[in-house]
Amino acid sequence: MNKIYKFLLIFLLFASPVVSQTADIYFDADESYSQRDTFFVISVKCDVFFEEVKAIRLDIDVDPSVLSFDTTQSGSDTIFVKPGGLLIPIDTVTFFSYYLHPDSTRITIDIALLSDSATFNGPGELVWLPITTVGFGESDIVLVNAFLIDRFGNEIPALTNDSWAKVCQFVGDVNADNRIDIADLVYFVDYSFGIPSGPPPNTYFSGDVDCSGYLDIADIVYLVTYMFDYGPPPCEICL
Repeated sequence: MNKIYKFLLIFLLFASPVVSQTADIYFDADESYSQRDTFFVISVKCDVFFEEVKAIRLDIDVDPSVLSFDTTQSGSDTIFVKPGGLLIPIDTVTFFSYYLHPDSTRITIDIALLSDSATFNGPGELVWLPITTVGFGESDIVLVNAFLIDRFGNEIPALTNDSWAKVCQFVGDVNADNRIDIADLVYFVDYSFGIPSGPPPNTYFSGDVDCSGYLDIADIVYLVTYMFDYGPPPCEICL
């Protein structure tokens, strides 16, 4: 009798389903960009525990005042949102679709392998996502939802990791129009001398072109020398 119990115990232990590891889905590292209207691509990646995945839905959010999903290449109809380089069998048919929500805050991406036996297996890149910087400031890039389905229709657990991007304003771009020119000098002089009652620089320390830690006449002299006498450029600080 004891031998039978031992046999049943061993059988149940080895017959129990193996609990799969949680897949990790993440973005490229955090980045800072030197100015507005910059185009960049961020990729969504997965680790080695991303296994036997048949279909994927990703919901990704950004702050639309800072970042914008760029769904087409400027000047053409070429779609830039595309599957990443995750290796899959060459005989598979991949369904790929995305939807940009009306407020431009969120993009939803659907990917599925239509061949019966084909599945996604990590590690690798899932999606290449083009983004344009549209305003100064900081924005989280948030993977709000990640739904993974196996070939039997079961949901696969996934751990998501967000990213972050900062768009820097030039020091010297005191009117925040994404360039340094005579308009900035006029703006700064109006502010400094109250002609008539100039507003402070847009982001106060954008006027601290000599990086002294405060705004004064020396900054105006520095800016004039830079513009008209081949002086050194304003110091490089990400505002």
